[in-house]
Amino acid sequence: MTKLFEKLYAAWVDIAFAAKAHDITPAKALAITVFGAVAACLPTAFFVVLGTLYKATH
Repeated sequence: MTKLFEKLYAAWVDIAFAAKAHDITPAKALAITVFGAVAACLPTAFFVVLGTLYKATH
């Protein structure tokens, strides 16, 4: 579990430095990253659900 926290901390440090370089707050950079990841995953989730519904009804 410690390795996971080390990786999460390293990711947070990377986000914080990138945010500072672009004059935005680290929290805003993290929010953009999370919302971007969710937006990228939504089409995949949509088609997985659609396929599941199709299998259940056909």
